[in-house]
Amino acid sequence: MLGQTGTRSTAPQGELVYTGTPEVSLERAVLPYTEIDGPSLGGRLEDLGMGVVLDGTDPAHAVVMDLGSGGLRRADLSGPVVLFGWLYRGVVEALADGGTSWSRALRLLERTGFTPLTRPLYLRVGFRDMVEDLDFHEELAIRITLPGGVARIHLDYDDAILHIRTGSSERNGLLERTLTEAFAGQPIHRSSSGSGVGAQSYEVVLPMARTPGELRLELRRLRRGVLHLLQRFEPARWEAVREALSGFGERDSLRHLEVRRGAGRSWVRGASRTGISLPIASGRAH
Repeated sequence: MLGQTGTRSTAPQGELVYTGTPEVSLERAVLPYTEIDGPSLGGRLEDLGMGVVLDGTDPAHAVVMDLGSGGLRRADLSGPVVLFGWLYRGVVEALADGGTSWSRALRLLERTGFTPLTRPLYLRVGFRDMVEDLDFHEELAIRITLPGGVARIHLDYDDAILHIRTGSSERNGLLERTLTEAFAGQPIHRSSSGSGVGAQSYEVVLPMARTPGELRLELRRLRRGVLHLLQRFEPARWEAVREALSGFGERDSLRHLEVRRGAGRSWVRGASRTGISLPIASGRAH
């Protein structure tokens, strides 16, 4: 049952906190979102993927402000919608005037807690650190040059699946062997975009972390795996990255959060897949 909206219009000292009461309207609600017409692979580097609704009158989409970048995005509302809470009106007005920042957004994520609802956002933050360290550009994907083309690596945050898209219709035996080395013990599947003759791609299925500690451990394993691919196919670039990281250290945004484990309600919708999915075992795809 929805409670009535409180009379307070702003948070104490303008702090980025939830009102603590549900509201009838989606306006000022905080939610994880999928951008309509956004980048097809992984999302934008500058975005957190968690936004506050500025206009939710359309049942199919909402205008949200990403709390990390401050950018305005069209969020898809056609499926289940997860709401974390509502912000005070005065706080939203301050955000609209340029008050967004990654540090404040991460603190709000920290207050929301670690649950199956928020785990995809934590994965996104960790993968964003990886992209900034290994292949800084505008999208949340890591590019690696292979013999015959460029592979793009991105993460499905909801299902915890790492996608490696080669852009080539030819199978790459060396890549398949290197993947089994880089992600030993983890399920890997080969996919084709159409009837076995389309572009080849690979999926590495990651464990579903149950705690913040497990998630950070999986992110470290994921980073080591991607670095192994980089070392095999672009050794000169790998050496440059290694030297930079030895001097400045690896980014680890989640290390600074005092994350609590929370209990939440969730709607579960399986991700749809297209093409042919084939398992890889011992360096061979079947």
